[in-house]
Amino acid sequence: LESGSIQDRYGFRRFDKVNAVVTSQGDYMTYFFTGTKYWRYDETTGRAANRNPRRIRRTSRAVRNLDAATTWINKKVYVFKGENYYKLKSIKNGNISVHRRYPQRIDRRWMHCPKQGKDHEMSVASLESEP
Repeated sequence: LESGSIQDRYGFRRFDKVNAVVTSQGDYMTYFFTGTKYWRYDETTGRAANRNPRRIRRTSRAVRNLDAATTWINKKVYVFKGENYYKLKSIKNGNISVHRRYPQRIDRRWMHCPKQGKDHEMSVASLESEP
């Protein structure tokens, strides 16, 4: 990306870099994360839903500078940092927070890796459930 292209294209202010980007199928918003803040872009209107950053509620220092984000088949947004992942919870007026049951370990909950190296088959049913 060229310098300033995110600000120009999406109309965001005070935006230095992107840690993760994800489009939520639940509300058709694209979320741009940096540090512990985020901006929302409304895919249905083609406009920024908020020009200034908002802070992710219930964040810990571990959620700062995310590694990745995705929307799962259950239409929930999950963000990843280090060995952990977090489920984001929408709140009225576009505010989001981290669900209280999180963080969870990526290897055990998301990847379904065995604890002691035993063989483990992953079924399609396990993919359809919530990680």
